[in-house]
Amino acid sequence: MRRIGTLSSEQDARNFSDYLFTLKIDTQVSQGNGAWDIWLLDEDRLEQGRSELEAFRAAPRDPKYVAAAQAASQQRDAELAAVLTAARQQIDLRERWERPVWLQMPVTFVLGALCLAATLFSQFGKNEGLTALLQIQSITITEVVNDQVQIEVPNQSFYDIRQGEVWRLVTPIFLHMSPMHFIGNIMMLFLLGGMTERERGSWRFLLGVLLIAVISNIAQYVIDGPRFGGASGVVYGLFGYVWLTGYTQPSSGLQISRESTIIMVGWLFLCTTGLVGPVANVAHFAGLGVGLLIAGSELLIRRARA
Repeated sequence: MRRIGTLSSEQDARNFSDYLFTLKIDTQVSQGNGAWDIWLLDEDRLEQGRSELEAFRAAPRDPKYVAAAQAASQQRDAELAAVLTAARQQIDLRERWERPVWLQMPVTFVLGALCLAATLFSQFGKNEGLTALLQIQSITITEVVNDQVQIEVPNQSFYDIRQGEVWRLVTPIFLHMSPMHFIGNIMMLFLLGGMTERERGSWRFLLGVLLIAVISNIAQYVIDGPRFGGASGVVYGLFGYVWLTGYTQPSSGLQISRESTIIMVGWLFLCTTGLVGPVANVAHFAGLGVGLLIAGSELLIRRARA
């Protein structure tokens, strides 16, 4: 720290110090021997500071010096706000990661538990008697006649939903048809869903899951009929969201490895061949599309705000 000169009045010293602050030159002002000393903190800018002091002495009432006080005040307020925001974020992040894992992603755990309960109690959907539990989970009530699945009210699409049973738009995601079907979906749900919920918050994550579930279930029902189940549509929606967000915003905390991406895309197209049995392919593609649209919408909003 070096003293670059003095000024006779405190107000002039403050105005000059504020002006240097707007130039990103830090100073200190102190009183001594009947005058006000100007101290420069950055000695690398010593010559610039002295030159600016001489210019100020020549015209201390120049409008640029008068306006500097307000500009410096606004700049200091902005820097203080940034520091406080960073401090709050650091505290929140520490508290978040110190919590038990199930509190970090409660919605993901609830979804996993519902999938487990629905799948086990329905015996992996193998109960061909179409028990009450299966009927409640299905997108519409069906019956089996001569080994053919028929909608209970023919020619009445979404009949049960239009009668107020709106949960049917979501509940098919809980039913899984085999142990491998269940294990694969749950693993990816916890990987992608847990990551998304931690970074985006539980409420925002829940709304996204519901949107993906509803659209993928409706698409599957309209194109391929009512007998389907599984969280695959939601999983592919989360995959699309995480992949595009990670690609366009690397600092978001949402990333999926190249290997996992290859597996997800490869499985998506393998299922369309029929080699792995009956699969809700429409739900897969619809869910993926919704996830990409959500991520794309967030990207456009961020750019518009910027």
